[in-house]
Amino acid sequence: MHFRKDVLSSIAQTDVGIYSLLVKKDGRQIDDTPENYAALISELLLSIWSDHSQLSLTIDRHFTSPTHVAIFDTLIYQRLPAAKVLSIYHVDSQRNSLVQLADFVAGSVYAFHKEENHLIKIIEGKMKAANTESWVDIKRRWTTT
Repeated sequence: MHFRKDVLSSIAQTDVGIYSLLVKKDGRQIDDTPENYAALISELLLSIWSDHSQLSLTIDRHFTSPTHVAIFDTLIYQRLPAAKVLSIYHVDSQRNSLVQLADFVAGSVYAFHKEENHLIKIIEGKMKAANTESWVDIKRRWTTT
């Protein structure tokens, strides 16, 4: 518990903005496909585009198949708003401390919603957007199937 509090306190002292997306699955299983992952990332990026016109997206190497990575990247680039710039980097989260830190924050957001652990309030001032969306709405918005 102290470790989580210390990490969140350190984050609170930095110049960062945190964007989060909580997905209400309503008991549904979300298939682990490049299309669904791209839909979730696209939904999160919607919040970020209003504040940033250029992004470097560093994400966990979720898919190892070059075909799946290409599908994911293509879908993200197709949804890129006009006049926006995006670079996508797929990295091993075990070897990238920034992705580990993002996972840590995501775990803290999850703990707040599932366990009512209020430590996330330490970085509340860093939250730029914290959206809650239904998977049905996200899927409708971002997928063609």
